[in-house]
Amino acid sequence: MAWWHALILGIVQGLAEFLPISSSGHLVIFRSVFSLDEIGLAFDTLLHLGTLAAVLFYFRNDIIPLLKAFFSLIGRVFRKNQSALSEHERLVGMVLIGTIPAGAAGFFLEPFLADLFKAPKLVGYALWITAGIMWWAHSGGNKSGTTATMNWQKALFIGIAQAIAILPGISRAGMTIFAGILMGLSRVEAAKFSFLLSIPVILGAGITQVPDLIASAGGIQGIYLLGMVTAAFSGFAAIKGMLRYVNKKGYAGFAIYCAIVGTLVVILF
Repeated sequence: MAWWHALILGIVQGLAEFLPISSSGHLVIFRSVFSLDEIGLAFDTLLHLGTLAAVLFYFRNDIIPLLKAFFSLIGRVFRKNQSALSEHERLVGMVLIGTIPAGAAGFFLEPFLADLFKAPKLVGYALWITAGIMWWAHSGGNKSGTTATMNWQKALFIGIAQAIAILPGISRAGMTIFAGILMGLSRVEAAKFSFLLSIPVILGAGITQVPDLIASAGGIQGIYLLGMVTAAFSGFAAIKGMLRYVNKKGYAGFAIYCAIVGTLVVILF
């Protein structure tokens, strides 16, 4: 893999992770175009860690209170404190509940999905599904619900949607935003909750995959770090642009894009 391969893949990952167009699907397509079939899921995980840095930096003012709330929740368990949860504690709880399905899917299904990450045509079909989902999310209107009104059942439903997006071409952001809107969240609130849900999922993938990358490649090489840093910068730009765009325009543009790219991939591959 040349340095410019890593640069392009980093840009693609950063943009596609937070836009509802499937980062995993786009990585499959670009790896196929560049004939980089030897690049495995561990490198993809490094790119995801770059996007994790982006979401942590963008939401840095929210992350610190949420971290405090996380440790507060742990303390409640040991102290058996049953008093009312704070707003941040509730949100952390919803994120944790929403993470369970994806964590289970990744743990049990990943070994069976490796070949799918080498099949561009399947990604094309999956992008059609993503297009339909985003069109529904757009036509469903802009609701007014917030994460403050979410219960654990709604968080679990969104988490199940996120688990389905383990398939390349099915957008994680798209599925969680779609599920969030279906559960009554506004477009922006659904997008924000989707971004927060990405944090534990990416962390979990990093913990399990990065050691394999180090063992197989003799260490994390500079070319991989280039991809990760590029993903971080493009990911930050994607988050900022995404929140502004969907508040004004909705999701129709993403649906059309996925439909076009999916069709081209099915025809060309």
